[in-house]
Amino acid sequence: DVLENASSIVSNVALLITKSSRLTMVLGVLLPLRLLATNGLDRLRRYASAKTSSPSINNTRDLWTILVNPVGVRTLRIFAREPIDTAIFSQGLKARDRFEDR
Repeated sequence: DVLENASSIVSNVALLITKSSRLTMVLGVLLPLRLLATNGLDRLRRYASAKTSSPSINNTRDLWTILVNPVGVRTLRIFAREPIDTAIFSQGLKARDRFEDR
């Protein structure tokens, strides 16, 4: 696949040079700039998507805050909305916090 693409590019450039050397030079400058701009915008899109799609969870207290107050969270597992599951999870966090405080 790479060899096929490379040979296609070389043959197209050779053909284009015979037709118009100025156009070849312009394309030689503009196409790499387009590639750099496209890659940069794609990275920016992925960064923005990663920042907005999931909250930052640094520790269990942050997780508990997100589960209790799910503002801005797109998906939330059903178990966290049941009172018994919330109580069990809360007890686990309290035990973990006591352990971390030691």
